[in-house]
Amino acid sequence: MDLLAQSNVPFVLAKPQRVLAVSGAVLAFVGLVVAVCAPAFLEAKHAPAQTVPEVLVESAHKIKNRFAHKDIDVEPQRRISWKSTFVVAGALLGFLGSALGTASWVRRENPKLGGIAISTGLTAIAWNYFALAAIAAAALFLMAWIISHFHR
Repeated sequence: MDLLAQSNVPFVLAKPQRVLAVSGAVLAFVGLVVAVCAPAFLEAKHAPAQTVPEVLVESAHKIKNRFAHKDIDVEPQRRISWKSTFVVAGALLGFLGSALGTASWVRRENPKLGGIAISTGLTAIAWNYFALAAIAAAALFLMAWIISHFHR
């Protein structure tokens, strides 16, 4: 007994109705995952803590070398850290997701998916930048309000 509905319209010709909402929600969710998880994963990659005697021995060697005026090798510091790169990438993906969610809301695609994309994107931004998230929320709301008046 088949319960599948038969249709004459091929599946390939069906036009997707929620392109902006779905892509905005996916981008915003990826941005939130990157903003939340990437700094924690990068911090967990460091070497495990040493025991107290090992730390004391290493400190004693550093003090002895300093008093002996031996040249100490200094590692050059990187200008951009991976942590800041992931924080900015998460905020950028969150902003793109919330912008696409706003565009889908203006086009009246699916208000639930558009709202999910906007809120998840702003959460990804706010995870590290609260002031920027407040400004972005106000700007997206004003942009959607203005565009919705012209789109009638």
